Amino acid sequence: CLLEEERALMSHQYSDRASIEQDFTANQVPIMRDPLYLSAEEDEAYVTSAYEEERMIDFTNPDDKSWQGQVPVNEGWTWYADNKFNDKYGLIANNSTGESHVTISLTGSKNALVEISYVISYENFGRGFAWLDDSQDNNKRDLCKKVLRLCRKDKGDAATWRVTERGECKAYVDGADVVLNGIWKAKASVDSVTILREKLPEGQQKYLHICLSPPDIRTHQGADNKFKLLSVRTF
Repeated sequence: CLLEEERALMSHQYSDRASIEQDFTANQVPIMRDPLYLSAEEDEAYVTSAYEEERMIDFTNPDDKSWQGQVPVNEGWTWYADNKFNDKYGLIANNSTGESHVTISLTGSKNALVEISYVISYENFGRGFAWLDDSQDNNKRDLCKKVLRLCRKDKGDAATWRVTERGECKAYVDGADVVLNGIWKAKASVDSVTILREKLPEGQQKYLHICLSPPDIRTHQGADNKFKLLSVRTF
């Protein structure tokens, strides 16, 4: 609803509500969302103590550059504000061939979870993938050069992220890797978060690796191939 209201305001078609907005709970026969049930462990991780013992690396604050000491390897990423008013900062890679790689030093927190926050947009943005490693070196340099695409192994299978060669889906991305999809169809740029599958136990130190992948020419919009990292936190 907020997205539709923003579109209406930007088009100068003002009204009390966007035409598509509807509160289904106010219908004569209310339509309610299905309830979301959390286990005790999920409630503890995502609600009760999600922010109690977090470790945050923030790339959005121009007055705090402490993150620089936690980036031992930077291959093609630049910290700057990319919007009209020069106030929305992030660590940004922009490379039409992909390959841009950054390593971030992390220490695990109470719930052993690693969260990556980044921008998704409809034009000039691309995809990347992330993984944890004991080494700060990029041991997946070849994979960083591959296009990422949602493919089905066989007819009827669910679509899964795979790497492509010469336009054809070839191999699945390793299960420990997480694809960071910075593209969607809505004409708006918003923040998104992804939590790594691999856990990082409290007190344990590892390196988070993030690579920018080459654009998928079938779906890519715009001349740039950008990925904007906002923050990384362990909690």
